[in-house]
Amino acid sequence: MLSLLAFLMIVSSLRANETQLLRPDFMPVKRRPTEAAVLALPNKGCENWKESVRHLTDGGSLVQFLPSGQTLENWSEVITIDYTDWSLVPKNMPRSVEGILSRDQAEEETASNGSSNERTILEKDENSFLYEINPPSREQFSEWQIGRVCTTKGGFHNVSITRKKAPTTQLEKEEWIKILKNNFTVLPWAQAAKMEGLSLPALFRSKLELGAAFDSWKRRHTYLFSTGFTETCYVPPEQSGDFGTECLEIQTRVGLNVAPIEKVFDTEKKIFEERAEDSPVKFQVLRKSPTEITYSFTHWIPHLKLQLTGVVRTISSENGNYSFVYKRALPEEMKQEEVKHWKNQLEKIIILEKI
Repeated sequence: MLSLLAFLMIVSSLRANETQLLRPDFMPVKRRPTEAAVLALPNKGCENWKESVRHLTDGGSLVQFLPSGQTLENWSEVITIDYTDWSLVPKNMPRSVEGILSRDQAEEETASNGSSNERTILEKDENSFLYEINPPSREQFSEWQIGRVCTTKGGFHNVSITRKKAPTTQLEKEEWIKILKNNFTVLPWAQAAKMEGLSLPALFRSKLELGAAFDSWKRRHTYLFSTGFTETCYVPPEQSGDFGTECLEIQTRVGLNVAPIEKVFDTEKKIFEERAEDSPVKFQVLRKSPTEITYSFTHWIPHLKLQLTGVVRTISSENGNYSFVYKRALPEEMKQEEVKHWKNQLEKIIILEKI
């Protein structure tokens, strides 16, 4: 027989699958990278860049940052940090700087039919190289790029700045060279998450105060997904093993703030109704503002003879949104005073730093 906690875990994964309806490339990541690059910008420059794209695969990752106020449709420059595990490259490719350069040159020639962008290797040593890419002179609207690639035992990291227009002065170009040489480091994932700078692990570090109601709850699992969607599940301290009746899910989704909060709610309602199959779902809006909504849902699970009740608080931020979801599965429906109680507890969760 399916345990209650196992059931809640399934409900949790179903909600994760809901994102798949919005993001077709949604895939679970089984093997997170063990290391990551960190790019520190001088004079608190990182505060002027916001995440725009996040993508993970088993053994690889990519994150991009745009200047504050710019979008994917209207940008002037972008910082890209990506990592490739050696297991993802052809077996006959040397695990070295020379191997990467040879592969890149072959790919460029194939893609451009012999007429590739003008790439210049500015500096090179045994474990890294600094490069600049200028488009052919006839390509007036192609991008300029400068970057640095570092190899490690596990794979290789590429940190680059791409602009629609090349720097107007040599001094500006030399400043980026200095940053890439002196402010680009590769660290173990856990250590990178603690560093100040632009990096993928820093986006997953805790930025929340859960409040007294949830402070003692235990983290049951954390899932990462290819689109950058993350989900962490907490359970009360008295719950152990596979038996449990309630859980708290904290979900972050990057790039899903394009719709008004009403549209987000309408989409979630349809998804809950689909997941409940033939059981009617009852919704109740508890609080709503232009950037935040708190609501409850409940429906009967016939084969388990349980009533699933949840209270959801969704908050939009500049680059994505948070969802805090309290769920309970018991034979009876949650009473209104209990719904109000959990609404109040979710609204006490403080976002220290928005994604």
